[in-house]
Amino acid sequence: MKRRGSRRQFLETAGSALVLSAISGGGDIASDEQAVSQEDPAYRSGRSSLCQRTPTPGKSLSARKSDTGIRFSENRAERVITYIADASKLKGGDLALCSEYGRIEIMDSDDGEVRLQIRCVAVASKGIEDTDVRAHLTADNGTLRVAVWQATQGFAPQYYPCSVNIRLQVPLTGPYRLDALANHGCVGIHRLTLAGCKLRGLVGTKLKGIKGYQGGHDLNGVVLSGALDVATEAPRGFGDAWIHGTLSAIASCKVLARTNEGNIRLSFSPDSGTGLDAVGRSDMGKVTLLGNYEDPNLTPVSHDSNGMRRKSKGYESKPVRVEVAATSALSNVTVLGFE
Repeated sequence: MKRRGSRRQFLETAGSALVLSAISGGGDIASDEQAVSQEDPAYRSGRSSLCQRTPTPGKSLSARKSDTGIRFSENRAERVITYIADASKLKGGDLALCSEYGRIEIMDSDDGEVRLQIRCVAVASKGIEDTDVRAHLTADNGTLRVAVWQATQGFAPQYYPCSVNIRLQVPLTGPYRLDALANHGCVGIHRLTLAGCKLRGLVGTKLKGIKGYQGGHDLNGVVLSGALDVATEAPRGFGDAWIHGTLSAIASCKVLARTNEGNIRLSFSPDSGTGLDAVGRSDMGKVTLLGNYEDPNLTPVSHDSNGMRRKSKGYESKPVRVEVAATSALSNVTVLGFE
């Protein structure tokens, strides 16, 4: 008979203890957190959230707000809260977002308005009722500031968590500094210029009936004018959340990417004025550093845990220099875009 037990996993991220679901002694991921003891305070509905954010400084924007209240559809409850405000006169800003369960998506707005949608989903209304979500949109010294986080985390019966899915659209009026944490869901960023970015996540999204977790961090058409620090930090055995990015840079910067089990793939747009200095490492996966138009079947790859390094030709003379360090414990690392 297979011996079964459970152990608690803890991580330290951004100064806060992050609690993962129990995992069976047999190595299987416990589905939907149902194996957790009834006495476990981490699954008490309405407990204090692990998200740590503070209200933003500045003057509150005059926002149009709508709230559907709790609605029921088939086998789930849902509440959608929306804020819309004019931010056309603000130049870039600071965005701080956090969700324990649920995905965060940040993208460009097609006009001068900021649009924030918070979608809370649970299998029963109690999970939503016990989840207190805070949102602040302010103007501060000519820039936009947005902060969204949970003060409490609700759970429905049988330990089903309330998912807080955040979608934020901001106008393309300048670069943004972004700090986003999505423990169970990770983060997507689309078509923004970032003057600095820190992304954290543990695992992807949990889909009922499918073993494990799905997805990871996705950066699509992101322009860098400052440092990028992105990680998926679940311990081994909890999921293979990836990091995928299509990137370009308009200022010299550093890019750090790391996973335990997820693949890393970073693609930089070809630009004669941009040079890459990349180091890729993986204990058990394949490391590939490719130039433009190179055949991956003919390019040397590394299986050495010490990894490999590659620089663009004439790197030191390039006006924009990007240093990349990409590390995965178990999975593949690929960096594209060398001249």
